[in-house]
Amino acid sequence: MSGGDRGGGILSPRLAQEASAPPVLIVDHSSATGGGQLSIARYLEWHGRRCEIELLVFEDGYLADAAIAAGVSTTVLKAPAGPGRRLVLLQQLRRFLRARPRSAVIANSLNAALSLGIAAPRDHHLVDYLRQEAVPAGLSRLRAGFMERKGYTRFAEFIANSQWTANTLPGSVAQSRPAAIAYPISGIEQAAAVNDAALNEGGRLSVLSLSRLSPWKGIHVLIEAIRILEAESVAEAFEVTIAGGDHFGEPEYGASLRDRAADLRTPIRFLGHVENVRPLLAEHEVLVCPSVTPEPFGQVNVQGMASGLVTVASDQGGATEIIESGHSGFLFESGSPEALAAVLLRLARSPEEIRRVRAGGLERARTFTDDRTLPALDALLLRMQGTAVLR
Repeated sequence: MSGGDRGGGILSPRLAQEASAPPVLIVDHSSATGGGQLSIARYLEWHGRRCEIELLVFEDGYLADAAIAAGVSTTVLKAPAGPGRRLVLLQQLRRFLRARPRSAVIANSLNAALSLGIAAPRDHHLVDYLRQEAVPAGLSRLRAGFMERKGYTRFAEFIANSQWTANTLPGSVAQSRPAAIAYPISGIEQAAAVNDAALNEGGRLSVLSLSRLSPWKGIHVLIEAIRILEAESVAEAFEVTIAGGDHFGEPEYGASLRDRAADLRTPIRFLGHVENVRPLLAEHEVLVCPSVTPEPFGQVNVQGMASGLVTVASDQGGATEIIESGHSGFLFESGSPEALAAVLLRLARSPEEIRRVRAGGLERARTFTDDRTLPALDALLLRMQGTAVLR
């Protein structure tokens, strides 16, 4: 793809520089359908994209397939499973980059950033797209120490999916190379036109949870909030749908959720993984995102708001930037089923409150629609593509 002037066919000096630069290389350790991979796939599939992109991933799967379908040059590194796999991948990554002209290289995941920090030649313009906090609590001490003291110093620039994520960069790095904010491409074409007549006045308030079943997602907080509401004799006011598959390696958490829900009177459905969530969003009135660990951004929050649901989320992480509590959604104290129960009870008692807040949510969601986030990311990558040539 060219960055040329489509009107007269004449390139400005800056666009000529970008057009002559090698494609921007995006590196990801995963091809799975995580938030970062879905966001990049949507960008690669966008017909308005001006920046030429290549993709390198460490495994086959969704992201690699989506890139190939979009006509993007894609390389999948191959290494046998086992204790030596990471070393083999690092060697392959180094050889690949050495054989490639100096260019902008974007890490789209923490593991990709770790690998580039170790293996990338010095002449490449490294950019880290921070999709989660810079040094997560679960990172090993060895890896955390490497990234804090050396790994992040290898990167010339940073992009972050929220200001909260940007603020997690080590202080010395953040002071010299502040992160540009590029909200994830969440698949929101436009805010929905919601029919208020669809509100289930006098019936049960329909509540939706939409995430994989992992302890940090806090779905147990939602179930315990329903238990509190039952104790207050308002169980008949709610029905709950929990959509999401068991997270890899954590099937016991999903089983524990089903056990917790089994003795409740409130109807609670477990749907497992749902490929197309739009019908679910259309069928519910409230979306609850009760994560007990901060969501760096939380694409599901903006998807819910844009679909006309009242979005209720923990008061931490990216949700605090997305939601103005009481106006475009509600924030509640993280990990507190009592606080969540109070919000749900407030909504169950006031259809007018639902109308007011969903209107605020629809207005706020316009900030995160694809027609804004796609061009913003494209402009950033075009600028970085040009910057790499000047190094």
